[in-house]
Amino acid sequence: MTARVVMAAFCAGLVPVMALGAGGGAKMGDTPVEDAETTQSETAAEGDAAQGETLYEESCAECHSSPSRIMRRVEGEDDAARAQALEGFLADHHAPEAQDRRDIIAYLLDL
Repeated sequence: MTARVVMAAFCAGLVPVMALGAGGGAKMGDTPVEDAETTQSETAAEGDAAQGETLYEESCAECHSSPSRIMRRVEGEDDAARAQALEGFLADHHAPEAQDRRDIIAYLLDL
């Protein structure tokens, strides 16, 4: 299954976020090697939720208009687990800058 097909299924609500790794793409929870020193709790703790909201509106909302809907699909027992899942996903999904990812994650976890 191509990444485009998987993403289309995700956007349609047919594929949970954790399944987005099908076909070699990023899996929620996979932490990029270059950010391995960033722990789960540090990810959200260092983020600026207000800046994350701005980044989300500028970069994510065109395709993902409902952040609360996205968060319902992010698996994890607590915020640290959800932050780790989001970190792995965002690193391969149009958020290459670590601080931008931390800000977006802080915003999403604050919903």
